[in-house]
Amino acid sequence: MLAYFEVYDKMLLELLERMDGAFSDLSEDALDWTPDPEVNSITVLVVHTTAALHYWIGAMLGGEDVKRDRSEEFTVRGYSKYQLHELIRAAETAVHQVLDQCTMEDLEKNAIRSSIRIISMGISHWPMRLSILPCILVIWRSCGSCGNKSIGTKRINCNGFCPVHL
Repeated sequence: MLAYFEVYDKMLLELLERMDGAFSDLSEDALDWTPDPEVNSITVLVVHTTAALHYWIGAMLGGEDVKRDRSEEFTVRGYSKYQLHELIRAAETAVHQVLDQCTMEDLEKNAIRSSIRIISMGISHWPMRLSILPCILVIWRSCGSCGNKSIGTKRINCNGFCPVHL
């Protein structure tokens, strides 16, 4: 792997590992739960970010043929924890392979500036999406599984969206 990509590869791997571990201890019904219709569920976050990563790194940088229905990524439901873990593992493998095989000629062909933008888009998507996960987990653990509880001094109201109040 080019030294140029080693840092990106390491960052992406760390972010994927954090995402992969974030929902391991939750029940399956927590994966599709959302505290508000405007907030993405864990399933949506994993499906969308892995698809975005395949697109930005696999297709845009690696030239792979990636089929993607972006709007559908925001409506998915019913994935198991195993399926979500598999999506993350597949993204890890795919990204590592593309970065490992990318040559200086590939960078020059795509123009270095474009390649940097492509990788940056792939990487920047993760922290933004990953930062939402802990918020959903806190609300799920405080409200979703046992009813309206307080988080700090703020009262959380599930508005009927948690599995207990559906």
